[in-house]
Amino acid sequence: MYMVTTTWRHDKPIDKGNMREILSGLKDRNNSNDVIDVMWFEIDDVTHGSVLIYSSKEAWEKDVQARNNNREDSGLKMLREETGETFAIMSEL
Repeated sequence: MYMVTTTWRHDKPIDKGNMREILSGLKDRNNSNDVIDVMWFEIDDVTHGSVLIYSSKEAWEKDVQARNNNREDSGLKMLREETGETFAIMSEL
């Protein structure tokens, strides 16, 4: 699996209902098993974090264009991003 974590700044307080709708739309467009899961979480009223789990680094690379398009359309400011291959998963030990 391949992990991506990001932190995002909103211009105004997070609309959690709208965020769930956006994530639902992204789910509908995921027609493959490349994206295993996406989780968004609140850091504070105007900052959220995300965790994306891909089936592989190749799946992550294949999703770059769609992911960048979604980011441009969001109007949010990305504060940081980390990516990497998993090497230890507690549920598998």
